[in-house]
Amino acid sequence: MSRHLSGTNRRRRWRKAPEREDLIVKLIIIYAGVEDGPQVWPDGRSLPLQRIAGSNVLGHVLNQMRDVQPDELVLVVDRDEETIAAWIRDIFPQLEAKIITAAPGTSPLQALVQCRDHFDKGPLLIALGSMVTEADYRGLGQSPADVTLFTQPPQWDKPLAAAAQDKTEPPWAGMCFFQRGTDLRSTLERAAAVHMTLSALIADLPTLDLHIEKRLAALALDTSTAAGLIYANARLLGLGYGSEDAIERSYVEDFTVIPPVFLHETAVIENAVVGPFTNVEAGAMISSSVIRNSLIGAEAAVENVVLDGALIGSRARVTASGNAVVVQDDGEVAL
Repeated sequence: MSRHLSGTNRRRRWRKAPEREDLIVKLIIIYAGVEDGPQVWPDGRSLPLQRIAGSNVLGHVLNQMRDVQPDELVLVVDRDEETIAAWIRDIFPQLEAKIITAAPGTSPLQALVQCRDHFDKGPLLIALGSMVTEADYRGLGQSPADVTLFTQPPQWDKPLAAAAQDKTEPPWAGMCFFQRGTDLRSTLERAAAVHMTLSALIADLPTLDLHIEKRLAALALDTSTAAGLIYANARLLGLGYGSEDAIERSYVEDFTVIPPVFLHETAVIENAVVGPFTNVEAGAMISSSVIRNSLIGAEAAVENVVLDGALIGSRARVTASGNAVVVQDDGEVAL
C-alpha cells in the first residue's frame, strides 16, 4: 500500500488504528535555525516545503507522528509562514496549528524559548522539523520517566560489523518528550542564559535532577542538507512512499522505470529511464534522459541528460544537445 501524501487534494485524518494508544500532548515543531544554509535549495522555499517521496518534509514529519494526538500544535518557522499555514489547512484540516515566525538567524534553542508560554504542567513533545523520525510513542504518558529521549538507529548503509563495534552514544533523533512542560521551561531558561545550543541542552539533560529514559527510534532522517534530503528521499521511497502504478504507467507511456520512484500523475516522461530513488513532481517533463537518485521539481524540464544525485528546482531547465558521437576502432571518448 502506498503511504505517501500526494498533492494538495489528499487530506489526512489523524486517526489511530483501534488497537493503538493515542498520546495527547502539546506538540512543538522547530524549523527556525535547522537548515544548513537556505541557499542550498534551488527553488528558494524553506525546508518544510521541500518535496521528497511524494510529499513535503513537513508532511512526512506529521505522517510519522500519526499516533500523536496534539491538543495544541505549534510550529516555529523563519519564513514561508503563510504558505505553510495554507498547506496545513488543506492537507490536515482537523489540525489547528499556531505558527510563530522567528527572526532570521534564530537558533533552534532561541526558537524554543519563543514557545515558553506554551509550557505548562501537561505533557510536551518537542520535535526538530528537519528530522523525519519514526518512533514508538506507546506508554509515554504512563512512563515513570520525567523525560524520554529518542535516539537514532544505526544507519542502513553502515556495515553490520562496524555498527556492532560502535560503542558511542547514539545521536539524538530530534524528538524529546517531557511529562511536564514546566521541567523544560526551567531548564531552557538556564540554557539560554549561557547561550547553550539545543543539542547541548539535550545532551545535558541527564545531569539534571530528572529521570531520563532513552528509546531507540525506528527511523531518523536528517533533511537539513541537500545530501540529507536526497538520502531521506531514497529511504522513504524504499519504505513504500512511492507510486504504486509506476511500472504499469511506464508500459502505457513507453518509458522505463526502476522502482522505487514517485511520479506525479501530471508529469510527462518520454523515451527515458527513471529510477531508482527518484521523485518527479507535478508538470515536470523528462525526455531522452536517465535519472536516478534525484529530485525533479514541479514543471521542470529535463532533456538529453544523465542525472545521478541531482536536485532540480521548480521550472528549471536542464538540457544537452544530444549530438551523435562517432568513435573509431580502438578510440576513446570521455563524455
